[in-house]
Amino acid sequence: MYMHAFSPTPGTTDTVWLGGREADPALENDIWVWDTSGASVNWALWYSGQPDNGGGPQDHICLWRGEDGLHDLEPFRPGLVLCETSAEDLLC
Repeated sequence: MYMHAFSPTPGTTDTVWLGGREADPALENDIWVWDTSGASVNWALWYSGQPDNGGGPQDHICLWRGEDGLHDLEPFRPGLVLCETSAEDLLC
């Protein structure tokens, strides 16, 4: 797999979106999955105290600069996006 990060908002680098989400935000049952595979997110990867829905619905997975682990966050915050693709998709 190849990964590439790009920023839709130049200069915004405190958040990196990873392509993971809460499986069913309406249920608020803390089942988190990766978008590309549907595989469950390993709970050991979360930052201490996360996911926490801090201040409202936060159902997307990101990394924060300077912190070691995953966070849940609302989907409209600007930041970097980490994309995953195969070698075949890179051949144009």
